[in-house]
Amino acid sequence: MELENGQYAAAIVLYADHSDIEYGTNLIGVINYLSDNEPEPADFSSKNWLVVTHHNWNGKIDIAWYGTQGHRKFSKKITVIGSIEISKDDPNQSWSHSCWENLGWQTYLQHKWDNENA
Repeated sequence: MELENGQYAAAIVLYADHSDIEYGTNLIGVINYLSDNEPEPADFSSKNWLVVTHHNWNGKIDIAWYGTQGHRKFSKKITVIGSIEISKDDPNQSWSHSCWENLGWQTYLQHKWDNENA
């Protein structure tokens, strides 16, 4: 996905919950990828999940549920690169819910934090 600053982040849809036909949700995990270039399929295969340590995140993986609200507006910034097999070792739970505008933004914040605190 393209971030507001023009850089690209990457994420994987881990689970789609369609139990509510009108208001489905997707469990999405963010990959530790930040670049001026769109990600390639190989960038997803390592499943290098973004571990967020800046401020009070305490090393949590950036994984959250995203609903339908706001998706249409944000969908212009999302490019589907391909598909990847989800394994039993991949993250599969989250208590967090987020809005589409936030998807991938923690990647930028974490990389900025790492650079400033190196």
